[in-house]
Amino acid sequence: MAKKMRQKNYENSEEIGIGDLVRYYATDPHGIVVDGGIAIVMEIFESEDLYGEDSGSTMYRLLLQEETKIAPSKLLWFSEQEVLLYKKAT
Repeated sequence: MAKKMRQKNYENSEEIGIGDLVRYYATDPHGIVVDGGIAIVMEIFESEDLYGEDSGSTMYRLLLQEETKIAPSKLLWFSEQEVLLYKKAT
């Protein structure tokens, strides 16, 4: 049974925008978290639903701020399930 992530310090009431700080979770193909950290949102891509069944999905291009196992200081794409709003840009 998976535990719910504590979201006490996150601002989830607002949408994520460009320039916001987010917490990301990189997962392997089985959904197991292998890395995570804080990043800045640089670009947002929203896909359209081609079949009319759901609302599509959102992808975020993040500038990673820490040296990680995946890639040090690079821009990478993350799905909306792998990103939580940490702090809105002012």
